Amino acid sequence: MNLLKISLVLPGLLFIGCSSPKDAVSNMYDALKEGDMAKVSRNANDNASIFFLSRALDTCSVDKKSYTDDIKLANVCLKEKYQDLKYKNIKIEKLTEKNTYADVEVTNNNKTSSVTLLVQNIDGKWMVLGFKEPTKTFDP
Repeated sequence: MNLLKISLVLPGLLFIGCSSPKDAVSNMYDALKEGDMAKVSRNANDNASIFFLSRALDTCSVDKKSYTDDIKLANVCLKEKYQDLKYKNIKIEKLTEKNTYADVEVTNNNKTSSVTLLVQNIDGKWMVLGFKEPTKTFDP
């Protein structure tokens, strides 16, 4: 599967973003749970989208070779990986007019963790850029 094709083409075609940092975070997590790669791409930048998709593909139990449509495969794997995803307590810490941190309590597959995401305003729309700590290994 061509991760670059999925994660780089979709945001260019579907760049919408959100009106607030909190919306961007909640929409991204909702999209992961729903298994909607296009929606993930609209609410997260390329790096974050690739991170979540690669984690989902690594653990996906479907026969990947039987899929001829990369987007359908991405959606199936995201839904499988994040079907039990829950999030709450999104707290926004404004850094500048264009940058904020979003602290979120996330549970996936009975594992709970507190994560901090960097959210940025790009051309008037908010998008999740990734984790505050680039080396973070927890996969919410």
